Amino acid sequence: MYARRIPRPKPLKELLKRFPAPTGGWVSNRNLADPSQPGVAQGAAILDNFFPKASSVIMRRGRVAYDRVPSDPLAMFSYKNGNNKKLFTATETNIYNITIPPAASVVAGKTSGDWSVVQFATTGGVFLIGVNGADSGFQYDGTTFSVPAMTFPGGLTTADMSYVWAYKNRLWFAQKNSMNAYYLAVDSIGGAATVFPLAGIFGKGGSLMFGQAWSLDSGAQGGLSEQNIFVSTEGEVAVYQGADPSSASDWQKVGVYRIGTPLGKNAFFRGGGDLAIATSVGLVPLSKAISLDITSLNVATVSYNIADAWSEAVFLRGLEGWSCELWPEQKMAFVSPPDIVGSSSPVAFISNTETGAWCRFTNWRMLCMEVFDGQLYFGSPGGTIYAANQSGLDGDMPYTGVVMPLFEDVGSPASSKVGRMGRTVIRSLGVVSSAIAMHVDFNMTMGVAPDSSGGASSNLWGTGTWGASTWGAAAPEFINQDWKSIGGLGYAITLSCQITSGSEAPLDAEIIRQEMTYTQGGLVS
Repeated sequence: MYARRIPRPKPLKELLKRFPAPTGGWVSNRNLADPSQPGVAQGAAILDNFFPKASSVIMRRGRVAYDRVPSDPLAMFSYKNGNNKKLFTATETNIYNITIPPAASVVAGKTSGDWSVVQFATTGGVFLIGVNGADSGFQYDGTTFSVPAMTFPGGLTTADMSYVWAYKNRLWFAQKNSMNAYYLAVDSIGGAATVFPLAGIFGKGGSLMFGQAWSLDSGAQGGLSEQNIFVSTEGEVAVYQGADPSSASDWQKVGVYRIGTPLGKNAFFRGGGDLAIATSVGLVPLSKAISLDITSLNVATVSYNIADAWSEAVFLRGLEGWSCELWPEQKMAFVSPPDIVGSSSPVAFISNTETGAWCRFTNWRMLCMEVFDGQLYFGSPGGTIYAANQSGLDGDMPYTGVVMPLFEDVGSPASSKVGRMGRTVIRSLGVVSSAIAMHVDFNMTMGVAPDSSGGASSNLWGTGTWGASTWGAAAPEFINQDWKSIGGLGYAITLSCQITSGSEAPLDAEIIRQEMTYTQGGLVS
């Protein structure tokens, strides 16, 4: 008799999983078990301190201290009239000129820094008009601040006005804690204001939060038709058209629409003629709100890709104190929520204005923002004014970027996968030290961040353009793509990458793709 040979099991074959750069941005609204969507760019479960471009994701630069004021900067605004350009910030008590540091106080003795400011041109010049709902307002003519000569019905003054905007060559004001708006004569920065009551218009009550001019496609008439909108604290928007509120033939109500609770009087963007308003249901384009019921608005929001994260932020951070700012030069739209009560957890949500992809910037508490001469500045607690996206440090501290593509079962949800090797292909201005790790079954807990990497040498810093496809003739590119051993066992898998920037020279680390090898077990029986 012969012994029967026992067949040896075949060795498991190593398989390759490739994750393209998550140019689809941070995503929190897809089915965890089935995140892939035909024709949709790779998304990320985590995209912190990396900005999604159309071709890759690139590590943000840091923030550099630009100026200081004695207490928290609560508002920023600018004056731009030809070559006369000024940048200002306001604390609770003062307004400071910060065009050229150090900051110089130009207005003192105030009790609130919650300024609403609009630039308004008349035949007599170009002016800034500001109100804060607590103190006498101001007007600025490019040289001097003064108190505007305005009168309001019932003995009210500019101190009772909390918001100002311009529509069809008129200044409009919102009265604090009221349903009343007021308007001046055409091309006027003074004189007697006329009341425009809205108490009978808003069915859900509340008060008037802000107003804006808004352009709506006029359809068959061709072109855009400018409207005047009034936004209430309860999330209703009243839309009017016409130029003269005192004329029945030149002033009509278009409609009243619901958008969700607005998150602050500074929490909106203007994109072309449209307005996108940050609300409890997301970042709502007004052009969508007029055609959709509020129950259907979520899927039409600009922030739909991060719908779950947005809802969580609203729940944890509250319905007040959010702010928004566009940075056209960098194709960035910033949404800055307040901190979580009782903790310091600064974060900003950023969208690529061309692709609509989102990411998060951590450790940036942006109390107020303003783009001035192509540079974004923001005020932080304690009085520091920062220039955004400069250097490789946040102030004098390192920061870490994290990229984690969405989990995938690679077509075999019932088969276990064992991680073997992994790498991230990174293009940068210097050698990058990265930490990569396999994550399984939707566990997004990150390991210890790697030591900081040095950026380009100091004599090369500034020769390239952040975000550009070429870095400049003098700045060589480094391709970092070493394989590293990874471990992990699970059914759904992904690969994270952490990079720490810790030198004055920025890394400009650009992730092209991530790859991992793994072995796959048989089906569960």
